[in-house]
Amino acid sequence: MKALLLKELQENLKTGRFWILLIIFSFFAIMSPLTARYMPEIFASMSKQQGIEIKIPDPTWLDAISQYVKNISQLCTFVVILIYMGIVVKEKENGTAVFLLVKPVKRSSFIISKFIIAMMILFLIFTVSFSLSGFYTYLFFDSLPLIKFTVVNLLLLLNTVVVLSITIMFSAISKTQVVAAIFSFIAWLFLGLMVQFGDFGKFSPSSLISETLNIVKSEVVSIKPFIGAAFVIVLSGIISIFALKNWEA
Repeated sequence: MKALLLKELQENLKTGRFWILLIIFSFFAIMSPLTARYMPEIFASMSKQQGIEIKIPDPTWLDAISQYVKNISQLCTFVVILIYMGIVVKEKENGTAVFLLVKPVKRSSFIISKFIIAMMILFLIFTVSFSLSGFYTYLFFDSLPLIKFTVVNLLLLLNTVVVLSITIMFSAISKTQVVAAIFSFIAWLFLGLMVQFGDFGKFSPSSLISETLNIVKSEVVSIKPFIGAAFVIVLSGIISIFALKNWEA
């Protein structure tokens, strides 16, 4: 396992996965408070030029956090799918998986090592994003509920880990990276649409995004999306391992 973890870490650095995610997440972490701060002024200026007067309330730290949650949960999560869609299937295509699995390497360890390193990288990237967005939010609005913002980031991280586990699963099942990406994207959309399915939809991991608003407003947080997130992560892991064990190397 130690050798597999080291291999995965080197692979993520060598292929640029880590650096791409770091740059993209950092960009939106900085742009979120910037957008919240200056977009109302831009709209007001544009409407004034058109002879239309639009009164826009002054932005607050809540607008910055809302913009941050939107960017991370949508744009950045989509990038995670694109970055990790080939994490397993690519190694099956180029023969790396065959080289490893003919040795005394457990196929379950092969999958678990990928998940652990990818999750560690996401944790590190979220730490950087949290620091950047928090700094600029406080800089522009002179206020930031640090504890609440920390919990918000943890929920966003958990939601991203769910998407990561789904992407790894389809990468283990699929024969090409494109197919893995398509099915991962469809599954992600389904979890988002599942929120509309009444009480059952409250178990969707995507409900974690709406729970961030409850945290900011100091309202009661539901445990249902956490149960759904744990279920999806475990199920995706089991299916990934099962698929690889039945793959003829």
